Amino acid sequence: MDERTAKKILSFANVHKADAAEVFLRSYSSTTIEIKDQKVDAFELARDIGAGLRVIVQGRLGFAFTTDLSDHALDTLARAAFTNTQNTVSDPYHSIPEKKFRIIPS
Repeated sequence: MDERTAKKILSFANVHKADAAEVFLRSYSSTTIEIKDQKVDAFELARDIGAGLRVIVQGRLGFAFTTDLSDHALDTLARAAFTNTQNTVSDPYHSIPEKKFRIIPS
């Protein structure tokens, strides 16, 4: 996951004509080792990835999240975020700050 993935998601959002859009990408990995009687009893590797999209359309806020980063899933993500704007009330104070891509280490 990188800036290219974020731009791809924003391109799907632009198709639907968002007034503003924000992408959130998450990548997380962990290792768990359990020791019992001085021997390795369990070993687990886990990796979690996902992408969220927040959009504003005519003051209405919509959000969607996916763990599938295929093109089809990212298009579905954008459509879901836009569909979700229909379930919210317009608020003139909804906004998305203008920030460039940045990585926040976990």
